[in-house]
Amino acid sequence: MKDRILNILMLASVFAALTLTLITEKGLPAAPVFSPEALSTLSPSPSPHPIEAYRIRRENTRKEETSALSALAENPETDEKIRIMAQEEMTRIIQRNEMEMALEAALIARGYPDALCIFQAGTLTILFSTPLQESDAQWIFHLAQEISSLEMENIRLSAC
Repeated sequence: MKDRILNILMLASVFAALTLTLITEKGLPAAPVFSPEALSTLSPSPSPHPIEAYRIRRENTRKEETSALSALAENPETDEKIRIMAQEEMTRIIQRNEMEMALEAALIARGYPDALCIFQAGTLTILFSTPLQESDAQWIFHLAQEISSLEMENIRLSAC
C-alpha cells in the first residue's frame, strides 16, 4: 500500500513539474490562486448516484478483503487450516466478482448501463436506475439463472 501511495505521489510530482515547465516555456500565465474565501463559495461536487457509490464501496471492500486474506494465506506462521480457509474465501470472492461482472456486462449490452448485481448468501439482487420492461425482466431472470445457477426465487430485480 505504501508503494502505491509513493508511486502516485511521484507521478503527481512529475506531472506538476512537466506542467510548470510547459507554462514557463510557452509563457502562459500561471494558474490563478484562489483565496480561502473564494474557495469556500465554490459548490461541492455532486455526490455519485447511489448505485455508483455502492459499486465503489464494493470494489474497495473487496480489495481490502482479498488483501487481508492474501496476507493470511501467504504468512508462513498461519495455521494450515486457516491458510486453506483464506484461499477458499478468496476463490469465492473471485467467483462472486466474476459472476456479477458477467451479468453487469450483459445488462450494459442490453441497454442498462447502471445495473448493479449483488450476490450474497445464495441470493442475487439486480438493481436498476430505471424501470424495467416486462420482456426485459424475463430476459434478465433467464440470464441471471444461467450465469448464477440460482433458482428464480433467489433472484430479485429492483428499480431504484
